[in-house]
Amino acid sequence: MNEKIIENFLSLCAIPHKSHHEEKISRFLYDWAVKKGLAAVRDEEGNVIIDKPGSAGHEDAPRTILQAHMDMVVVWEDGMTFDPLNDTITIINDGKTLKAKGTSLGGDDGAGVALAEIRRRIGMVSPELQAYTGLGAEELLEAALRRKPDLLLLDEFCLNLDAPAAARVRTRVDAWLRAHPACAAICVAHRPGDVPPGFTRECVLGLGGRG
Repeated sequence: MNEKIIENFLSLCAIPHKSHHEEKISRFLYDWAVKKGLAAVRDEEGNVIIDKPGSAGHEDAPRTILQAHMDMVVVWEDGMTFDPLNDTITIINDGKTLKAKGTSLGGDDGAGVALAEIRRRIGMVSPELQAYTGLGAEELLEAALRRKPDLLLLDEFCLNLDAPAAARVRTRVDAWLRAHPACAAICVAHRPGDVPPGFTRECVLGLGGRG
């Protein structure tokens, strides 16, 4: 893996954070962007959007958007004293693999955030670039619904959620659509069970777009 990506990832690991407590890492990403002279927005939920202009000659190219979530599910070994809100992760790097000593690593989705950063850092020729780093799925859904959208696009929104969390999200979406019948909604999912009951039409695609 690119050394810069690893460097970026390790800088994130040095910031104590866990799901539902992303204040420090959110502020770190926002402050980093501002120091680099990039346009950045940090909303009341802690979501961060960073814009980088396109390279010379590529100002009119279509915008590229990179997205990653900054929350981390933290677990640690039985008997280990660890406070995820104050203690940093101890990284073991053997030159081939990154591991955490006694805790989860935070690769989901610290690696995605690090990859988004590398595109901004190395100054490669590119179109306008927007990097979005967000919170957990349930928080993101609530933030979106508070804006009372006219169109709700749900793209694999239950991916990597455990069964109780996925059920809560589906129930919340179903309740929203029932309460706001004028809101159009599109759901993209690999598993039919992830689609909330409020959806009335489906298009099933097989391999190669056949199905």
